[in-house]
Amino acid sequence: MATSLALALTACGGGGDDDTAPPPSPRPTVTITPTAGAGAYRVAVDRGERVQVGTYLQASDGQGLVVLVGEDDKAQAVYRHSAGNTAGWLAAGHSPTAPITFANQTAWTPEATSLSQLAGVYRTLLANQDEAVLRLDASGTLSATGGDCQLSGRLSASTLPQAFEAEIRTQGCSGLPSQFTGVALIDADYAPAQLRLINTDANAVLELWLQGE
Repeated sequence: MATSLALALTACGGGGDDDTAPPPSPRPTVTITPTAGAGAYRVAVDRGERVQVGTYLQASDGQGLVVLVGEDDKAQAVYRHSAGNTAGWLAAGHSPTAPITFANQTAWTPEATSLSQLAGVYRTLLANQDEAVLRLDASGTLSATGGDCQLSGRLSASTLPQAFEAEIRTQGCSGLPSQFTGVALIDADYAPAQLRLINTDANAVLELWLQGE
């Protein structure tokens, strides 16, 4: 079947000192060897002492996403490949950077779903059991409607199968960054959760399960 936000801090200086913050460190890249073309796949990766399973999504335009899960079925390692990128797969957060080859890869058929079909009110629990309640409208706008943790932002179309692009802002959410970007995945294996909200940026890997009311 889930973060530290990189903040560039500049010190106040004078006397002609350069107060420009240094550029962020480049994201590590990973070599991933897929064995099939565009589509949605269940995959397994041999990690030596254990086999890690997950999801591999490949779009026809070259975009790709690999989400490998831990024992709690939540994202533990996340890798994103953009269209036209030849540098490798970007690792989210502290994802391992050793080369990956799928030991097993099985295609599955996703069901087409639109934002208008997903519109409604959702709830999610954080690791500390705080609850966030949010509303998704047909245009993809997310707005907080209740709970100690306030989640808002936007979902938009993605070329990845079973996925929407996600831009999320948080307030009062223990353990979450103030903002993150990633994807919202539709995966029937995670029912009753209807959306898997996963970051693909430099924040530590996180996954939230959104369950409709």
